[in-house]
Amino acid sequence: VNLVDENNKERPIRGSPFTATCCETAKPRANEYAGPLMTGFITKSVKELEEFLKSTDAGISAKLNAGDVRALIRVKNYIKTMYEEEANLILKQDEILESLGALQREGLPNEKALKQLKKTWDSLATVKQACKQKEKEIAPMVQKESDIYKAKIAEFENGLKEYQAGLRKEAYYFYKSGLELAMERIAAVTADLDEFDKEMENLGHIAENFEYPEELKNCRKLMAAMREDVALMLSLWEFEDLRIQNTEVFLVLRWGELVPDQMEEEIKLMFKQLKEIKVDKKRDAFLGMQDVMRKWTTFCPLVAELRDPAMRGRHWSALMDLCGKNISVSPNILLRDMWNLELHK
Repeated sequence: VNLVDENNKERPIRGSPFTATCCETAKPRANEYAGPLMTGFITKSVKELEEFLKSTDAGISAKLNAGDVRALIRVKNYIKTMYEEEANLILKQDEILESLGALQREGLPNEKALKQLKKTWDSLATVKQACKQKEKEIAPMVQKESDIYKAKIAEFENGLKEYQAGLRKEAYYFYKSGLELAMERIAAVTADLDEFDKEMENLGHIAENFEYPEELKNCRKLMAAMREDVALMLSLWEFEDLRIQNTEVFLVLRWGELVPDQMEEEIKLMFKQLKEIKVDKKRDAFLGMQDVMRKWTTFCPLVAELRDPAMRGRHWSALMDLCGKNISVSPNILLRDMWNLELHK
């Protein structure tokens, strides 16, 4: 069961949820209203108040060096947290005071806890005043660092734009680069983007604390666009890797062992997979892969025809003359030998 407070935050109601348990070592007065659980609650709550106020005072008293934006943000956040938690701290003090009053009415006064509670009242007022003074003191530094990092974000954005423009010349956009170089460059660009992400995360933390996170909006769009493009090009070259492996299996088959229809079906399926990759179809890399697949879709039906038992020596001689090349055809030649005739032309 939760209670929605004045700040529209859900908070658990004390005592809820309640689960009855049995324990052999439970104290006889454990379930009494003024028993040890109440005393423990008071002690624990006072300690939490003291620790919060002590850590806040230490936090805002930290030495600040010029240009140390992270230390400045830490101090700024201590002040912010103090303001945000002030109402809850006062509520906690009231809860403890009422609990102490209830114990006193039961004939169990706790002067030590009351004295500690009164100290937290004084500490709260002192720390709150110190926060106000510190906030005023660091205001010029906050403004200066805020302006510096706003300019750094703009500089970072321009750097991303320049990097993105330079990617147009990357090897993985061009088919002639080959699989190995393309994959190397994709890995290198991905590593660069990872570094940009780290820098953007750092700037994002600072921008969030200086209350202008929207300044990184364009940077995030640029990074998302580059990430998407690299991912698509990676999928394209992964297809090329698969295509090379599959066609190599065909190329090392003996002429007499071929099953042309099966090979043609597999080639058609691969061509379909290539077309389904959501990459710019005008990219040179895509056009190069498409050209290779078209050669194979032309080559496969020709292989089926040439495997016809009706093929005679004179037919092969005519074919060799037409191709301008010459091989000795037998069941033991490799499909690669036929591919090298460039029948697709």
